Amino acid sequence: MRREWKSGDRIELELPRTLELKPVDAQHPNLVAPVYGPLVLFTLSDDTPKVTRAQLASARQASPGKPEWRAETDSDPVRLVPFWAIKDETYFTYLAV
Repeated sequence: MRREWKSGDRIELELPRTLELKPVDAQHPNLVAPVYGPLVLFTLSDDTPKVTRAQLASARQASPGKPEWRAETDSDPVRLVPFWAIKDETYFTYLAV
């Protein structure tokens, strides 16, 4: 952008964001990471969760403005968060679906 900037000028950028499942590579299309716009959502779990593609793709933000997402499964819900929200927890980047 070219313009003469003044004190207090701001730019606001709103990026379209949708939840997508990105495969690790073309040879492993069923090993995916959930991403929301530019954010990778990491799965918090002590063990590798069992989740289907449809369950993971239907994950929803736990509440507006909060970093946690949830995907409902046949057992316990899967918790997903961006990297900056991980504390001292075990996490997975890619899941088999």
